[in-house]
Amino acid sequence: MDNQRLILFIVFSFSLLLLWEGWQSKHAPQPVIPVTTSIPAASTPPTPGQTLNAPVAAPAQAGFSKGARAVVETDVLHATIDANGGDLRELKLLKYRETEDKNKVFTLFEETQTQPYLAQSGLVGKDLPTHRSTYQLNPGTYRLSGGAVQLEVPLVWSDPVTGVRVEKTYIFKRGSYEILVKTRVINGGTQPIDLTPYYQFTRHGEAPRGSSFFLHTYTGPAFYTDAKKFQKVAFKDIHEGKAEFEKTADNGWMGLVQHHFVSAWLPEGSVKREYYTRSLGDGLYSAGVILAEGMLAPGLQKTFTVPLYAGPQTQTVLEKTAPGLELARDYGWLTP
Repeated sequence: MDNQRLILFIVFSFSLLLLWEGWQSKHAPQPVIPVTTSIPAASTPPTPGQTLNAPVAAPAQAGFSKGARAVVETDVLHATIDANGGDLRELKLLKYRETEDKNKVFTLFEETQTQPYLAQSGLVGKDLPTHRSTYQLNPGTYRLSGGAVQLEVPLVWSDPVTGVRVEKTYIFKRGSYEILVKTRVINGGTQPIDLTPYYQFTRHGEAPRGSSFFLHTYTGPAFYTDAKKFQKVAFKDIHEGKAEFEKTADNGWMGLVQHHFVSAWLPEGSVKREYYTRSLGDGLYSAGVILAEGMLAPGLQKTFTVPLYAGPQTQTVLEKTAPGLELARDYGWLTP
């Protein structure tokens, strides 16, 4: 009799857990959308290790400043790109609503005073553009309309002294949460360039607003490599200098995970890469990947593209997007 009661109790408890998870899957985090203001602190460009033989990082500057902006509208995304840094400052997922107000769409990336979450990229090295540099950008609204399957938002940075020109282009596709970030570097100068692009997220270290007190879910950076597979890194460990993960590889990706949603930089091919995390102070953190694209001789140009996935943790979509990305799906208590 005691065994039967125990079995019934286990079945009943598991049923409650499944019902709770089902309820959670229909109620995404509920961000409160505050007035957008400048942010008092921000990251400086990363400095790669000796494995990538990169030059010294660019100097620090204060704050996330605002410049000319492009607003992008597709059938599933509403994005804001700023000419300062060429950052992706805001990203709304149009198919997902706030629980308490069905008229508001869910915001994944946001440029708020207290809880910023941005996607950034740049080139490490002296006299090269970082996420602190100012690009040329035609401001306005870019709409994916009619029968178009994709749209592009071009940004340009150039240095008349060195003769270097960098073109950064965001490519959005219909029905897709994957955004391509294409970079073309033209060396019009007299010196070779060590191409070391980096891609990172800068985010606050708190759980998303609206997170459930009763359901434990993971919020924070994650890394994936063929050797070490899926590796979580807690914000607390980054703050204390105890973060452990595979830092160099020629494969894999890095991302930020929260309940229901994930964002990830997904470098392709076997290019050498270095993964990193940084504590920026004031409760802010950055996590990213640095790539070794090699030397670019004078008079030559090179183009490289890195996909950015930023959207829901839909199992079938994640499986098709990148190896191991489906492991970012968080099942609450069932997730180790």
